[in-house]
Amino acid sequence: MGENFAATLGHRLPADAILTLPHRLSAAAAPALARTLTNLARAVNQELDAYLQAHPHQRSPEEGEWRVTEPRALLFRDAEGRATIDEPDSPWEKLTPDARWTLVEPIGSRPISVAEAWARKEDVEVQSPTLLTLHFGPHACALRGGIDLWATFLREPSQQVPMRRVCRELARIFDSPVALYLPSSWNPLSDLVVGGRTIEQIVAEFRKRHGPPAATIEAIYSERDYHREGGHNGRARPGKGYYIDTFADLPNDDAG
Repeated sequence: MGENFAATLGHRLPADAILTLPHRLSAAAAPALARTLTNLARAVNQELDAYLQAHPHQRSPEEGEWRVTEPRALLFRDAEGRATIDEPDSPWEKLTPDARWTLVEPIGSRPISVAEAWARKEDVEVQSPTLLTLHFGPHACALRGGIDLWATFLREPSQQVPMRRVCRELARIFDSPVALYLPSSWNPLSDLVVGGRTIEQIVAEFRKRHGPPAATIEAIYSERDYHREGGHNGRARPGKGYYIDTFADLPNDDAG
């Protein structure tokens, strides 16, 4: 299986603004974003493109409602039988080699604030009508969806350009100076994003971990390697790399 596409952007949103973000990202409040999402959906789904061409007055699915997944904390019982959100300690260090251990099952969950979720180093999900999921930490968000495969983003301008335009609109709304494109195995969500890093700090960490960014998106694909799989020789896969997009070379016309 190939790598999936991923992106990371910064944001300057306070915790209490995340739950109302779907309204701010709606087609009514952000028509340019809805238009770029529609163009991306048409680029990745030929059937949708054909349908919208045949029905020009039909509303695009990406003009539907954004939604946020309310953060929740699992509830467990403590030693005295009271419900608590603190998961019991792992029993591993208390076991002898021949002892059995029992998985502690949660008894339910309760809603928590976005600030509490971030304090617990958990992300908060905001989803577009059909294409994208944004995972928000305190100062950055990780994006997945839109384009499935990293290789497709690297080598197919017909999908790469609409994806970049979506990221540009999100960067404008979130006040992010750049978007970071990367293979899914390098996704910084689990440590840097939920760890409270800014986009500038994430870029600096990427330079330490992976070296300088690629000069162009296409350069990442040209640095591919070859491997053996299933007895077949010479099967190409995209090389590891990342790209920092300032959108300076991206045309303003998002009609295509």
